[in-house]
Amino acid sequence: MGFAPHDAEDVRSGMPTSGIRLRITSPRSTATGAAALPPRSSPTGSALIARMRPIGVPLGIAVLLTVSGSPRSAGATGDACEHASYIIAGLAPVAGSVALALLARRSGAREARAANAVGVEVRP
Repeated sequence: MGFAPHDAEDVRSGMPTSGIRLRITSPRSTATGAAALPPRSSPTGSALIARMRPIGVPLGIAVLLTVSGSPRSAGATGDACEHASYIIAGLAPVAGSVALALLARRSGAREARAANAVGVEVRP
């Protein structure tokens, strides 16, 4: 598998859209994460989210490349990309389920604290 001149054009054409998507989603994800924290912990949480993104992206890419393998031919490269897309499609619902479970758990704990502050006993 070699490098063709049009390959660089394909990569360069995708870079601006990746940057635009990151600029659109980054402030929203940081604000969402910080809003879930108590007001006094919000700055720390925001900083932690901002610092973990540069670590998480390359780590995720490294894991994905490790799982998909090292293709030796053009056909194997296509198979590896297809395999990687299946991995991503399988992990996305798992990640969403974990996030929803954590949100529900946090919401239940918050309601219990509020009820206890008022003097109402809450049973699970």
